[in-house]
This record gives sequence, C-alpha cells and structure tokens, in this order.
Amino acid sequence: MKKLVGKIVLLTIAVLLVATMTTTVKAAEVSVGFAASKTEVKAGDTFTVEVTAKCEDGLEGFDSVLKYDGSKLELTNAEEITEITGGMSEFINDQGGLKCFQLTRFFTSGTEKSVATLQFKVLESAAEGNTSIQLTDINVSDNPVANKSISIKIGEGETPEPSKTLTSIQIATPPTKIDYTEGDKFDKSGMKVLAVYDDGTTKEITSYTISPDGKLTKADTKVTISYTEGEVTKTVEQTITVKAKSSDGNTNTDKPKNNVNVTGDNTISSKDQLPKTGAAVVVVPMVIISMVAVGAFFKYKNMEI
Repeated sequence: MKKLVGKIVLLTIAVLLVATMTTTVKAAEVSVGFAASKTEVKAGDTFTVEVTAKCEDGLEGFDSVLKYDGSKLELTNAEEITEITGGMSEFINDQGGLKCFQLTRFFTSGTEKSVATLQFKVLESAAEGNTSIQLTDINVSDNPVANKSISIKIGEGETPEPSKTLTSIQIATPPTKIDYTEGDKFDKSGMKVLAVYDDGTTKEITSYTISPDGKLTKADTKVTISYTEGEVTKTVEQTITVKAKSSDGNTNTDKPKNNVNVTGDNTISSKDQLPKTGAAVVVVPMVIISMVAVGAFFKYKNMEI
C-alpha cells in the first residue's frame, strides 16, 4: 500500500513539473500589423507602409524579412521608432530581383505600437500591373509575422510633356495705340505676343519685357519686346510714331489756321469766317460810287452851259 501511494505521489510531482516547464518556455504571442497608405498608385507616386506590433506579456520581438520588387519600387526612407530596439539592414539575395531587408524589432508588452514606417516610391520606369510588398518571419515559424503581404496596383502614369526649345516670338495682334506724343509711355493694350517652339507649337505669353519702358522721345520709332524661356531669349520689334510737342505744350499738328467745319445742317462753323458777300459789302459801295458818278456828270454839264 505504501508503495502504491509513493508511486501516485511521484506521478503527481512529474505531471506538475511538466506543466511548470511548459508554462515557463511558452513565448508571449506577438500580433503584427502591416498596412499601406494607398494600394493604387502610378509612376512617380510615393506611399508609406506602417508596421505595428503588440505582445500580450513580457518583452517580445520578431525577426523578419521585408521583400519587394526593386524594378518597380524604391524604399526611400525607413523611419524606426526610437523607443523600439532593433534594426533594419539590406542583404544580398537571389530571389528573382526582389529587394530584401532584415527587420528586427524588440518591444515591451502593452497596447499596439508602431515599430517602423517605410516610405516607398513607384519608379518612373515601372510597368503597369500588380506587385506586392511582403513581410515574413525569418525563421518561418508559427509567429504571426509570417506571410504578411500587401498587394499594390500600378496604374498608367501621366505622360511627361516632351521637351521643346523656344525659336522665336511674334506679335500676332499689334497694340491698339501706335501713335504717341513726346513724354507718353508705350501702351501694350490689345497686343498679343506668341512664343514659337521647335516642334511647331505656339503659346501666348505675357511675361515679356518692353524697351524703352519709360517716356518716349521723338527719336523713338520702335519698341523691342523680349522674352526668355530656359536659357533662350528672343526679341521682336513693334513700329511706333512719336510726335513732338509745340512750345505751348500742345502737339504740333502743322494744320492751317483757317479751318472750316461743315456741320450736319450745312452751316459753317469757324473762328475765321469766309468774307461776307451781302449788301453791306457790295450794294452800299456801288450806290456810293454811282452817286459820285452822277454828281460829277451834272457838274460837268453845268460847266458846259
């Protein structure tokens, strides 16, 4: 009987020891999140991938591998959280052009934490289609890190505008005003200027300069329009006329003093009227001349008598 009791006690102790050892070696469970800021992109776009983690108990971590297609994506920045220990390093691989980084992170238990922020850029040469970013456990164990994957769809990017060179500029529409008086400034109102390129295209421009840009003189017969694009400068000229001012400050028009303006009612309006032709000018002098002639005739007759 004593032997049976002893065996039972030893069996119980053995069971307790096994249970204790199992509890002791059980690792804390790690939950890892892996998400992108956007999954539909085009050439030249940038996006971020956030890695988060949470463990239920104790100090925990994971040792993983980040993989992506280096012919389509570029890892431009990897921001590691300062209070999280561990590191990230690239290593050479032969996995069909995939870029691989070893990402190791250790952290304490608690709420879910961001452990790394990865910034990617879609290469300009990236072809349309699908690609993926993967995060896998380096030991391929039962760790939840294993087989995390994000699918990225690369759409059609914007076609870059072909480069072209400025060859000339032209005045498509002349300015409204081309006649000036000394002291006036050139008025570009109504003027339309076009830039002409080596591919045959044109566009209207307004960011040109004008010379002279100050007061005009009688010697000015043209203005020069200049436009610069890139390292190329082109010019075009616009003909103008500038008249001198008279000594009294008015424009010297060299018009005759006696101007006659005929209004709509056929009346004559002028400061210097044409000579009058009524009785006051013709009839009265003729009467006087006639009276003098008659008087002279009778005086002559009396002298004969």
